[in-house]
Amino acid sequence: MDTLKDLRTRAGVTQSALAARLGVRGPSQVSEWETGRSRPGWRQLRPLADALGVTLGEVAEAIDATPEHDGSDHRKVPDAKRQAVRRGAKPPAPTKAERLRKIKARLPAPE
Repeated sequence: MDTLKDLRTRAGVTQSALAARLGVRGPSQVSEWETGRSRPGWRQLRPLADALGVTLGEVAEAIDATPEHDGSDHRKVPDAKRQAVRRGAKPPAPTKAERLRKIKARLPAPE
């Protein structure tokens, strides 16, 4: 089954050109659709099908074939903190889990 990216590349359309034709915020929006971070709105389906030269059913199947993004951020927080410190920026505040870990480390061991 084809994904949205497959349909777009087969049509020979760039993300920028597709975004301009659909009037969305930019190529990043098209990228989010292709990676499963978001999905096109129902009002964008017909213009999307027309821009790609496919049927509405093919667009719907392509959307279903695109795996949904799991929402995880694959960046490592410690790396982000180190980079922020190197740039001279204030590092991000510790997460609740990090604060709890520090507190537990200071507690006396149970007897």
